Amino acid sequence: MRIVVDQDLHLQQLPVPADWELVKREGRLISNSDVKDADALLIRSVTRVNAELLHNSRIRFVGTATSGLDHIDRDYLEANTIYLADAAGSNANAVTDYCLAALAFAILHRGLQIADARIAVIGAGHVGGLLVHKLRRLGLQPLVCDPPLQQNGAPGEFCTLEEAARCDVVSLHVPLEESGEHRTRALINTDILSSMPASGVLINSCRGEVIDEAALRKHLQDNELFTVVLDVWQNEPRINPVMMALADIATPHIAGYSARAKDEAAARIVGALKRFYGIETYSADTHVGSGNWDAGQGTIGLGCRSAWDTMLQHFDLPKLTSEFRQVYKSGYEKQAFDAMRRQLAGRREFRETVLRDVPEEAAGLLGALGFRLES
Repeated sequence: MRIVVDQDLHLQQLPVPADWELVKREGRLISNSDVKDADALLIRSVTRVNAELLHNSRIRFVGTATSGLDHIDRDYLEANTIYLADAAGSNANAVTDYCLAALAFAILHRGLQIADARIAVIGAGHVGGLLVHKLRRLGLQPLVCDPPLQQNGAPGEFCTLEEAARCDVVSLHVPLEESGEHRTRALINTDILSSMPASGVLINSCRGEVIDEAALRKHLQDNELFTVVLDVWQNEPRINPVMMALADIATPHIAGYSARAKDEAAARIVGALKRFYGIETYSADTHVGSGNWDAGQGTIGLGCRSAWDTMLQHFDLPKLTSEFRQVYKSGYEKQAFDAMRRQLAGRREFRETVLRDVPEEAAGLLGALGFRLES
């Protein structure tokens, strides 16, 4: 069986049948000629899967190592009886680490008073739901906005988008939906931005298009106290340089990039491919983990700046922002994205990071954030 594979997928540790021929290609450059004689396609979000790519091929299976599916023409796949598998949830822990590091930045550098802050999570699926769980573990009470989940009778309390917009911190975790009742393109527009506090914090780690970028640019130009953290952009990898300059934290779609997330995503889609062809396989590990912390491990001191500083040292978003801007200014847009993603391929999540001899005043917060603590 011939399988075209994005060369940056983490397949090194996965056992594959001897009769599988893996043809590795750069994800952005996979073409119709590559897949013409292939049976399956394993990709990331940088590959557009549509009629142009797949026409006259014998592809029967597409696996994407992502949660979002906006890079895939699902109608075309369904019409042509092509099975689609994704890796939803595999990077949830990595993305929540990013969001918590973004909070650390806002606390240390933008004056956010976290203990008194009102926080809203928009989208409570794999990533947003885990972020809500972790924030509650810190003793915070985030509002949750997810109209589709609410409409489907999911348990818990939900708020409206307008209520979420009045919070001090808003973190976005919605899929990109172009139309329909729950359209998310330009979900964050002028009206929503103007409802946020002047010193509000907006974090986007889902899809760039869910923010009206022109409205955000104007809002940032008019509100110097407003903080925005952007990991995703319109027209990636050729993003608007003005938007990059205005963002307080600017990173190249790396929130979900960690070694563990990449390994799990690859395992999920390879497992799905094996099941599709009737080959016995194991289930991917979906345990999100939480280090070795439990609720009895000391007081969580939200105001402990040294603990937040430790987190930011282990996921240095300001440094990544500086590196991203430097590479991007040199004129290598695509390289800025792809090179930095490869650089972070070995990133360890907080739950895999051991901290030793942590001061008592910081231990509760760092343990609750997911770090493993040892004496």
